[in-house]
Amino acid sequence: MYAVPLRHRAEVGVTKAFPLGRWVHQQRKILRAGELEPRRKELLDAPEAEMVWEPGEEAWETKLAARTRNGPPYAQNSWPRSTRTGTAPGHWTDNATATP
Repeated sequence: MYAVPLRHRAEVGVTKAFPLGRWVHQQRKILRAGELEPRRKELLDAPEAEMVWEPGEEAWETKLAARTRNGPPYAQNSWPRSTRTGTAPGHWTDNATATP
């Protein structure tokens, strides 16, 4: 599963540049407003749709997984600032534990 960037365009049927990112954003907005039809929600929740309702939550979980792969919780300073997957568990941990 992945979050679709807002400006992402995809080839859908005869449409060469369907604004998929905008459509996904609109579906999230409609759901938050409580106006998404149950049938449509069910279709979007199907595994093959791979809908990400909360991209921020998905990003948080991805970074948490990277953090856990890169060392024990007490070794915070040894976590890499970046990885091959593009996550930055050390930087993310610093931000997550910072006191406002």
